[in-house]
Amino acid sequence: MIINKPSVVWAEGLLIILKTKIKKENMIKLAVMYPNSADVKFDKDYYTNQHSQLLKNLLGDAIISSDINMGISGANPDQPAPYVVIANLVFKSMASFQQSFGANAEKILAGLQNFTNVKPDAQISEVI
Repeated sequence: MIINKPSVVWAEGLLIILKTKIKKENMIKLAVMYPNSADVKFDKDYYTNQHSQLLKNLLGDAIISSDINMGISGANPDQPAPYVVIANLVFKSMASFQQSFGANAEKILAGLQNFTNVKPDAQISEVI
């Protein structure tokens, strides 16, 4: 992504603001969404205490921030939440994500059966 950053230059007593183009790589967010259904099983305690700790241990400082969102309802409060849980992990860059998560994906995915019976949906997004 190219962003404009103003810089200030004085020329013959006049203030001139120049825009310089700087290439910047944005942060990456991994959203992992566990679909809700009538037969879904999801151990929230295991997920928040065990699986989250596994991620911290394996990915360490590569994670800039994270959050866990427990589904309450759909757009209408009378509807079930489309996802029982949505978890977000933010990384400094795509390279940081690939180096940390990619190197540990097998260990991370092997633990899914410990807390759920559904296959999660995942999306990688650029944070702007």
